[in-house]
Amino acid sequence: MLDKCIAYAKAHRHPELSEQTVWEVFEAERPKLVPYAGRFDGFHAMQASVSKTCLVRFDNNKYSVTASAIGRPVEVQDRI
Repeated sequence: MLDKCIAYAKAHRHPELSEQTVWEVFEAERPKLVPYAGRFDGFHAMQASVSKTCLVRFDNNKYSVTASAIGRPVEVQDRI
């Protein structure tokens, strides 16, 4: 799969820098990239409590949850 991605990047023009391929732009940016530091879950989590009406408020929105969670703390996850 990696080989196909690299082949695509070398064969296709960058959408914004059309005088270069995707691969050429990547190679120019590579020295500035942050090294991989380990696991990345891809979400933001926060603690919330469930109301008597089975709702959790997150980011100014209300979401319904199961009645067994009423009055208990829960963790809300927002995908990045």
